Amino acid sequence: DLGLKSKTVIAEATATALMNIIKAALKAKDFVTYATDDTIIGGAPLVADHAYMIDSVTTNAKGVVTSVCLRNPWGDDGAAIDGAFDDGYITITPAQTLANMSGMVAGMA
Repeated sequence: DLGLKSKTVIAEATATALMNIIKAALKAKDFVTYATDDTIIGGAPLVADHAYMIDSVTTNAKGVVTSVCLRNPWGDDGAAIDGAFDDGYITITPAQTLANMSGMVAGMA
């Protein structure tokens, strides 16, 4: 037992609600994993049935999350073509995050 607690999120009603959970978990320095559905929709550069680490979020001046940066544990961009090929990082919108999520776990110390 490493003394970790976790919070699992299977679904949220809105992208805003999901972003608030992610933003709070990252602010608390939790390790957050994100799993994708078996079909990717909305033009998201994601790998289906895959897990990512949520690295960071970008917010606007009002503190609203405008994008989510994911890290692929394979070390490559997977389905993404973002100009920095094979750095392992991709960026998706809050709507893409919600639409393609099969689950999320935040590990809390």
